[in-house]
Amino acid sequence: ILRGPNLNEDSDPEDMVSIRLWIEEHRIISLRRRNLKAISDIQQRIINGKTIHDVADFICQLTARLSQRMETALSNLTDLTDSIEEEVLENANDSLRNNIIDVRKKAILFRRYMAPQRDAIGQLRMSDVAWLSHTNKRQLQEIYNHATRYIEDLDTIRERSQIVKDELSNMLTSRLNNNLYMLSV
Repeated sequence: ILRGPNLNEDSDPEDMVSIRLWIEEHRIISLRRRNLKAISDIQQRIINGKTIHDVADFICQLTARLSQRMETALSNLTDLTDSIEEEVLENANDSLRNNIIDVRKKAILFRRYMAPQRDAIGQLRMSDVAWLSHTNKRQLQEIYNHATRYIEDLDTIRERSQIVKDELSNMLTSRLNNNLYMLSV
C-alpha cells in the first residue's frame, strides 16, 4: 500500500490517496478509489512513447512520482509556515492561532502516512525478490532517502509551528498585561 497527496479538485493534499498493489514477477494488480496524479503521470509517459520495461521499473517510477508529488505538497506547507511566522512577528493577533493549528495538523497527517510508506519502500529495497535488480534497488534507496528527508521536514514544520504558537501566546499575553497595567494606572 502506497500513498500520494490528494491533488484532485476541491481536495486537501494531506487527505492522502492510497493505491494497493499486488506484485508478481510479470504482473501488477493495483486498486484505488480516487485519482492519483502519479498514476496519471505514468500513463501520460506511456502515451508519449516512453516504455516501462518490467515490474520493477513500474514500481520505481511510481514511487518516484509519488515522491515528486509529495515534495510539492511539502514545499507549499513550508511556505505557509514561513508566511505565518512572518505574520506573527509583524502583527500578532489571535486569528493567527487557527492558521498555526492548521499547519500543525497538516504536518501530522502527512507524517502519519509518510513514515509507513518510507518503511515499505525500505523493506522492498532490502527484499530478495528476483525481479528487483541492483539498479532498481539503488533507485529505491534514493526514494527512501527522499522519504526520510520529507519526514524530517515534517517534524521540523511541526516543531516550528509549535514555537510560533508559543511566541504568539507570549506576545498576546504581554500585550494583555500592558493593557491591564495601563487600566490599573
